[in-house]
Amino acid sequence: MKLKEAFPELFRRPVPVVAQGTTILVAGTLLDTPRRDVLPIVRSSDKTLSFVSNDGKHLIAFAGQGILSKLVEWNPRDHYMFLFEPIENACLQALPIPADEEIASLFRAFVRTKFGWSIIDDHGTYAIATLSDLIPLYSKGALQTSLCARDIASPVISLPQDTKLSKALQEMIHRSVRRVFLSDTNRFVSDREILTYIFSPARLAIVRNSPQEMLETTLEDVGSVEAINVDGSATLREASELFKPLSGAWCLACREGVITPWDLVVKPWKMGQLIIRDGMEIEQSQKANKGGESK
Repeated sequence: MKLKEAFPELFRRPVPVVAQGTTILVAGTLLDTPRRDVLPIVRSSDKTLSFVSNDGKHLIAFAGQGILSKLVEWNPRDHYMFLFEPIENACLQALPIPADEEIASLFRAFVRTKFGWSIIDDHGTYAIATLSDLIPLYSKGALQTSLCARDIASPVISLPQDTKLSKALQEMIHRSVRRVFLSDTNRFVSDREILTYIFSPARLAIVRNSPQEMLETTLEDVGSVEAINVDGSATLREASELFKPLSGAWCLACREGVITPWDLVVKPWKMGQLIIRDGMEIEQSQKANKGGESK
């Protein structure tokens, strides 16, 4: 199945972008929108917008992963200064996937980059495909598998509620995960909640006078989201229908562990257990088998 056949709506929806040279502070507030995961960087010339590339192949984009990884690297005393850096200093690179390639190309890109999004190129017109676009393909019958929820569940990664945000971020980046659970609860904090917290007016007011305080708060203070419980025997189609990203319900929990969008979509493909609508098995490459995960 070709990408433009699997996702006909992609090129009908607007692509949110951000202008070259915008500060991280301004661009960060633009990410504070449900499921707005990435902003391709553009430049304006002669009343037209062009997507920016550093090498003529990859497009550069602004996303939460870039912000949080850089924050961990910066000296806490300089965190407020970091917010006024241009977005190019915290950008990511993405190689666009031609829209007439098979859907397996999207899976390979997810595994290669460890991002939950990719840029699709339809002869110079760009769109963004994310894990959230793939999940509904289960209920449409376009993705099929005999696996159940317990087969794809990942171990719970939890930290005490009073863990400092700086330490939590280091752990998330080290483990390549997007969320951690609060110990002895069914609630989690994801990079989405962390970004919303960091760029909130109240937090920015504090950081302006005390830059070192940006990450010196606790996971409990950041705010958490309740995971949705699912039976381990549920089919992946049943599990997929429980995800409600606009409400923040972006993680399932069962007795065997947690199920993230990555687990639901990419893990079955890496296991060789995902079938597309016409019944042809989606093949994964040996390179994909060696790739990392991002939950």
